[in-house]
Amino acid sequence: MVDVRDDEDDRMGLHEDSYKLDHDDVTEFFEFSAEDEARLMPEGCPPSLDAEFEASCSRRMMFRGADLAARTAAAAGQSLVLTGPRGSGKSVVLANLVAWARSEGRDHPTLLATLSTSS
Repeated sequence: MVDVRDDEDDRMGLHEDSYKLDHDDVTEFFEFSAEDEARLMPEGCPPSLDAEFEASCSRRMMFRGADLAARTAAAAGQSLVLTGPRGSGKSVVLANLVAWARSEGRDHPTLLATLSTSS
C-alpha cells in the first residue's frame, strides 16, 4: 500500500531526467515537457495535474516519496493500492507511474486501484 500524503521536506530543484530518479531525488522538482506528455501519456494528464500546470504557469512536478514507492513496488512486480484523502495526489502518482513504466519499455498492463480516505 502506498500512502500519497505530502512529504514533509520541501527542498526545490530542477531535475533533467525525471524517469531516472531515485531516493536521492525525492522532493526534487523536474520539468515534465509537453513532448514527454504526448509521448508517455497520449491519453493526457489527470485534470488535477493540468490545473496545477495552468495555475503555476509551469510544467514542474515534484518527485515524491509515494512516486518512488510506487515505482519500486511495480518494478518488483508487486500489486499496488494507492490511498490518501481527496486531493492528496493519487492520480498524479498513477500518471507518473504510467509515464515511468512506458519510458522503461514496460508494456504489460498493471491494474492499480486508487482509494480516497476520509482523513
